[in-house]
Parts: sequence; structure tokens; C-alpha cells
Amino acid sequence: MENLSHYLYNGPEFVMFDRIHVLSIVLSVLACIFLPVYITSLRKKLVEKIIFYLSLLVMMNIFVWMGLEWAAGTFDLKSHLPLHLCRVANILLPVMVISGNKTLYNVLYYWSLSGIFQALITPDLLQTFPHYHFFRFFITHNMLIFVILLYSKHKKIRPTKAGIWIALFYMNIFLLVVFVVNTFLGSNYFWIMEKPSTASLLDYLGPWPWYILWAEFVALLHFGAAYMPVLIEKRFINRRNRKKFNNFSEFYPYYIYQHQVFMNRFLHNVGSTIVLLLLFTAFIANKYLLILMCPIVGYSFAWLGHYFIEKNKPATFSFPLYSFIGDWVMLIDSLRGKDFNKIICKFRVNEKI
Repeated sequence: MENLSHYLYNGPEFVMFDRIHVLSIVLSVLACIFLPVYITSLRKKLVEKIIFYLSLLVMMNIFVWMGLEWAAGTFDLKSHLPLHLCRVANILLPVMVISGNKTLYNVLYYWSLSGIFQALITPDLLQTFPHYHFFRFFITHNMLIFVILLYSKHKKIRPTKAGIWIALFYMNIFLLVVFVVNTFLGSNYFWIMEKPSTASLLDYLGPWPWYILWAEFVALLHFGAAYMPVLIEKRFINRRNRKKFNNFSEFYPYYIYQHQVFMNRFLHNVGSTIVLLLLFTAFIANKYLLILMCPIVGYSFAWLGHYFIEKNKPATFSFPLYSFIGDWVMLIDSLRGKDFNKIICKFRVNEKI
């Protein structure tokens, strides 16, 4: 068991914002945005099986880790009990999936999405890819988020505003329980007794115990931020209901109609080209932080064209996914020399504009 113990506590060191860290952030965000759309298009029973087995994977991830620590002889009651917020959420995830309890859904949604901000940017992680702890950490946090988002889309349910206060209430109940456990064991679960050794947001919230009080307000802000996608989605749905498209082929003429002015299309294509150059440079020069600049650069050129040249609102605000695809199709069509005026004229005839 010495070999197992050595493996668990040694390995390639995790470096914040290196190539692996940035790629893991990008891939996690893309997976959470696009995969639920694809998976929920499959047969209903298959989708439910996928959600159920993924939730079991997330839960078992905690118990497998505890089992490995036990087998290695390194299990410590002060460190390895499932008494951090994300670990509890991992264990409760299959309960939510099986029961469909809406209160539990709200609690897990806000707990997990608020925690993911810090988990992605400043992960409590010592080993990097391909170490076991690297995969364990991202299953614990990123897979948790993914399953909740997939469950939300499949069941067509969303968290509520009241759920923010419910999640905050149960978080404080959990805090009190863990405080008692920490006092009894001399442990530091939920970082109540002292700050974590690795860099975290708590470093900016003052000394103990004041950082706990400030963390309450930060948690509330995080819960509010986690509710923002719901508000944005409602706004998208309200606008989309005015005009519906069954697929991208129906949407694309409308998209081109929103880009009638040549200079607007030109600015879009410039932004898309720069994004491709940034991605190429990031991978060739190992400057992976450049990837984070891509959406800023791409949308800056596009929105400049809409607000100051075309003088209309970007289609992104009503049809974000179709609009994103449209940017790249328009770039390809521009390079092929496609006649956009024909598309615009045909759209006007069909829509009687």
C-alpha cells in the first residue's frame, strides 16, 4: 500500500492557468453549453439513463476516493469525510435525480453553480493531468454542474428566485453541523476554522472569523449570478416566441437579413478571422490565456458593426447558438463569394417585407 500512498500524494504539479488548466476550463464550459442540447435530442428513456448513471458516477467518485485513501492507509477523519459543500452535493445528486424533489434541485443548483466559479479559476488541486486527483476534482465539480444542467434541460425545469434563500438557509444549517464536527474532530471542513492552504477567494475576505461572515454575502452574490442564466433565458424565450425557426437552415436567411450592410459583414468576418488567429497562436506558442480573449474580440467587432453601422440589435441576443454558427457560415460564404443580396431579397419576399 506504500506505492498507492505515494501515488496519491505525489505526481505532476498543478500549475494555475497553464495549458492544461485553461483547456480544462474551455472544454468544461463548452461541454456544459453544447452537450445538453445534443443529449436531450436523443430518446427520452436513453436521456434519463444517461442522467441517472452520470449522477451515480458523480456520487461514487466520492466513495471511491475515500476507499483509496483507506486502502492506502492514509484515511484521516479530519480530511476525508464528505463534509465539504461540493462533496455533499455529489452524494445528494442521485437522490435528486431519482426523487425529482424541487427543493433539493434548487439547493444543488445554487450550491454547485456558485462553487464552480472558484473551482474553475482557483481549484483546490495539487496534481495535474493525468493524475487521478485531477480527474477526481473535475468529476466532483464540473461533472456535477453538467448533470444538473442536463437534468434541467431534460425536465424543462429551472431554479427559482425563492430557491436562492432556500439554498442559503440549508447552507447555513450545513455550516452549523460542520462547525460542530470540526470542533469535535479538530478538522477544517468547509474551511470554517481557517482558510485553505491553496489560493482562494477567502484570502481577500479578512481574518478569521470575519471571512466567514463576508463569505455569506459572497455566497449570496454567487447564488444571484447563478440565477442570471435563467433571467437571460426568459428574455431569449420571450423574443424567440415572436419569431420561431425549426432549424438553422430556416434561421440563416434571417441572420443574413440582419447583416445587409457590407461593412457590418466585413467587421464580423474580421472578428472571426482574428479569433482563428488567436486560437492558432495559443496552441503554437503555448499562450493559452489567449483563448479567453476569443469571445471578447469576436463579439466586439460584431457588435460594433450592429450598433454603429447596421444600427440594429445582434441576433445573438435572441438566438445565441444559431447566431454563433451563422458567424462562421457567413465567413465561409464570404470567402466563397456568395451573393448575399439574393438571400436578402428572397427573405424579404418570403416574409413580405
